[in-house]
Amino acid sequence: MSRYQDIYPSSPQASSQSIDRTSVSDIFTLEYFEAEPAEMPIKKFDQHHILINFKETPVRVENWRDGEHRDFIFNQNEIVVTPAGVTSGWKWYEKSKVIVVTLEPKNFEDFALKELGLVLSSEQLRNTPQFKDEDIANAAKFIYEAMESKDLGYLVLYESLSRIFLVKLKSMVKRKLKTIAIERALEQINTKLF
Repeated sequence: MSRYQDIYPSSPQASSQSIDRTSVSDIFTLEYFEAEPAEMPIKKFDQHHILINFKETPVRVENWRDGEHRDFIFNQNEIVVTPAGVTSGWKWYEKSKVIVVTLEPKNFEDFALKELGLVLSSEQLRNTPQFKDEDIANAAKFIYEAMESKDLGYLVLYESLSRIFLVKLKSMVKRKLKTIAIERALEQINTKLF
């Protein structure tokens, strides 16, 4: 499998990879792109990746994931989560304005266990083709702004906001799991009744 960063069609305008003195450096990277229309090949990746659209106007994109093709409109603050091991590829038709967060699965699981006392399963960060979460989008934007500011204390701010982002992400995963559990329970009830 590949690392997501190995196939970017252009260099990021900003990357947390330049910040290596924080405790979150081994857990995730955050990169900001304003890329011209292009595509990324269909591949399997070692990391989870989260794309957050910051372009003010909707953008047409195509996404191939585990053999399924989606041609859709990607709106501002919408998020696409692709877990490690899922085959994925992209094509976008306008200049993008996107934050890409990549998570190292083992390190993210360790963080969740040690820092939050939670055990993650593979289903918890499941293949989520598209959803809107302004809270997570804003948290990512604040990390990007802290990373770019280089003001006095920016490393402390970056570290703190990064941890907040990880906690918010975990909360989103937990909300989605509850929804899945409810859907499964309703499905079982419907199966038994009809």
